[in-house]
Amino acid sequence: MSPPLAKFFAGVIASPKVSQQKIVEALEGVFGPVDYISPVFPFEMTGYYEKEMGAGLFRFFLSFSPLKSPEELVLWKEKASREENQWCKDGKRQVNIDPGYMDTYKIVLASYKEGGQKLYLGRSVWGDMILQYRKGAWVSFPWTFPDFAGGFYAQALNEIRSRLKEENKLQHKC
Repeated sequence: MSPPLAKFFAGVIASPKVSQQKIVEALEGVFGPVDYISPVFPFEMTGYYEKEMGAGLFRFFLSFSPLKSPEELVLWKEKASREENQWCKDGKRQVNIDPGYMDTYKIVLASYKEGGQKLYLGRSVWGDMILQYRKGAWVSFPWTFPDFAGGFYAQALNEIRSRLKEENKLQHKC
């Protein structure tokens, strides 16, 4: 039995020195047609990336069509890593790309870092379930990143989920 298809997306954190439009164009070339671009959010919850990428970072989300098997998450992480390297300047990243997928019940991000809650997917990639959809809302876990847990992206994630549901309807149409 095959797993249900999932909506793949990327969360992007970028330096203000990089054009959002150029990132979108590049990722569309790597991952396929973009069907949603979220508003831009200031990335201020943590200083984790500032030493490498500088101040004034921003985040946005992209989702892609068509739906894909969750098994492709490993490949997406590898492609995202190669794409990040294309945006390096003086040995430092200017763009961080977090690929993930959404299904009816959850959001899973790909990671190269092991963690107690993460499941090994193969080729040094771990799956990190960061949010669950329950009773009409996104619910976080103790390990969920603070910006996701705080609900800052709920509207964007809900829009991606709406697209997931619509694509699922189209696939199951007679």
